[in-house]
Amino acid sequence: MNFLATAGDTVLRSEKAFTSLVNQYLDEIYNYARYMLADSTEAEDITQKTFLSLYQNIQKLDLTTSIRPWLFKVARNHCLSYLKKMKPETFTGNEDAVSDIPDNYPSIESKLDDQITMDRFRMNLETLPTAEKEVLLLKYFEDLTFEQISEIQGVSENTIKSHFYRGKNKLFNLIKD
Repeated sequence: MNFLATAGDTVLRSEKAFTSLVNQYLDEIYNYARYMLADSTEAEDITQKTFLSLYQNIQKLDLTTSIRPWLFKVARNHCLSYLKKMKPETFTGNEDAVSDIPDNYPSIESKLDDQITMDRFRMNLETLPTAEKEVLLLKYFEDLTFEQISEIQGVSENTIKSHFYRGKNKLFNLIKD
């Protein structure tokens, strides 16, 4: 395998560059896909497809900047393609119109004190619509900013915040019951 990675003005052919990126992001991409799809086998396939895309596009990428958002975007696209095959989803189309929603609920972090609550959290997370579930996964489990999630999903930051607060409130209500 030959890969191109830029280091300043020097172009290096290196299998190590690709291997290093795979080792660095493999678990994050797999976990993201596993939570998005609730299927570990499909998550493995999505992870493999994501890194195959990296392999095919590594010469075009600027490796002097973080490649993490690009990998999540590719993984997201593969997950959404899979989910579309499994079931159709409808969108209201007015998500951009929603601005910041006041957050009058205690933080989810405070509700995740014990393992039982965490298990309930994961189980209830699966019941959320894909858009809300994805934002919560990227925010809480991958520690991405709203701006980064917006870049990954290709929608406005207000839409991301809307999905986040809506999903967070739904989860809080499910967990507190």
